[in-house]
Amino acid sequence: MSVSAVHTAPDTGLSLQTRQRLWAWGFVAVLALAWWASQGHVPVYVLPPPAEVARAMASFAHNPQRLGHLAVTLGHIGAAILISFVLGAALAFAAHAWGWSAALIHRRLSPFLSAFSGIGWTLLAVIWLACPAPRWCSPSWRCCCRLPWSTCARA
Repeated sequence: MSVSAVHTAPDTGLSLQTRQRLWAWGFVAVLALAWWASQGHVPVYVLPPPAEVARAMASFAHNPQRLGHLAVTLGHIGAAILISFVLGAALAFAAHAWGWSAALIHRRLSPFLSAFSGIGWTLLAVIWLACPAPRWCSPSWRCCCRLPWSTCARA
């Protein structure tokens, strides 16, 4: 391939990092406009309007109970990440340390787990396990108070 056939970007005087930031901010602006434009077209329980989300975020600063709920939710996320890391590291160690398990893990288990996204697995876990929220959660926060390590029984 000749040098003249290689396409080069026109010199705009902007650095690569500046152009990347402009693209990123442009993408965020397009998403924000689409979010704003979706008001009235999408049910509120699917995609709440930006003003409602802003009010809910501001309420965290004024309501200590909501800060507690936020802490519990972040604790659940941290626990899920830790559990996932430990299980993934154990599977990687097993595949490396014991040759007989490598085929089982790489050819059977990995394709099965990778065939479905993490969000999908989360939703399936909620449906399959039907985990009830603890009784101490208020009715409006029940969906946020589920303990991932609690004993889940069908309601």
